Amino acid sequence: MVFNVLAFHAFAAAVGLGLPDAISDGSSRTKRTKRTKELAAATGADEDSLLRLLRTLSAFGVVHRDGEDTWSLAGAGEQLRDSAPEGPADFIRFYGDPLTWRAFGAMEEAVRTGTAAFEQIGGEAFYEYQKRDTSYARSFNGAMRAGQEQLLPLLVDGYDWGAVRHLVDVGGGDGSTLAAIAAVNPDLRGTVMDTEDAVRSVSGVVRETGVSERCTGIAGDFLTGVPADGDAYLLKNVLFEWDDASCVKILRNCRASMTEKGRVLVVTALVPEWDAEDPVGLMFAAINDIQLMCLGAGRERGEKEYSNLFSASGLRLNRIIPLHPLPNYHIIEAVPA
Repeated sequence: MVFNVLAFHAFAAAVGLGLPDAISDGSSRTKRTKRTKELAAATGADEDSLLRLLRTLSAFGVVHRDGEDTWSLAGAGEQLRDSAPEGPADFIRFYGDPLTWRAFGAMEEAVRTGTAAFEQIGGEAFYEYQKRDTSYARSFNGAMRAGQEQLLPLLVDGYDWGAVRHLVDVGGGDGSTLAAIAAVNPDLRGTVMDTEDAVRSVSGVVRETGVSERCTGIAGDFLTGVPADGDAYLLKNVLFEWDDASCVKILRNCRASMTEKGRVLVVTALVPEWDAEDPVGLMFAAINDIQLMCLGAGRERGEKEYSNLFSASGLRLNRIIPLHPLPNYHIIEAVPA
């Protein structure tokens, strides 16, 4: 486990240098081989140091040594290309960023002080920093998108959307989730609410999906209010990014704006109970929770904690729908208390 740190950084260095794409020339259709000197020139790397990295990557199945100084992509390397569908390159790029790594490295101080490690090393909160450093923000958003590609089809199939007439996707980003749901539910209309930057892409996404006549985007701050008259308010991977007080504000805004028989749908990972026979689920939740502790981007919660948030917001937990096979992921449905 200790030396896996170095293996991960070898992958991060490969992605950062653009090495998989340099070897393949951006294509996965034809096997290509390149010499170290060619790759050093293409990536702007030191030739001897690159050779040492390539040797390490070959041990982990990222590249294949075809000759004394000739390299091609192996199976894992194909997935690290920027153009690879559902590949982890964006995910690796964010977690390999020196700033992210410094935040995780300051975990001890976060535990000692109760203050997010990111804030301690950077002098400002995680999301505030991203307003200044747009490159880092793009890296984070890319990682979040990469981490959710498995979730979307499970969410589309995992709930009876046919009973929803107006779906409000609170913090719904570019509208991809709403568009996917609306595409298979022709009677559903929807509204995406997010920051001004986030909703700029909504019109293009819903047009490409063929739902532009029924779906739209609106800029706003969900801490102060949400669009009215929704009969379902979707909060996908939103509440875990906020403290309890902010969560109650968001949920109260949904409660105040929904129709008489409205509901809130929280899509998130649930921390298993300590006595649950789910060691993998508990590990997944625990690791993600200390990640959030370091970045200062919220916390993971269990069923009881979400039930308490609903109670404080004029709602009650109605049911929980698991989204197999993703570890711990559920749709938590809340209705007016």
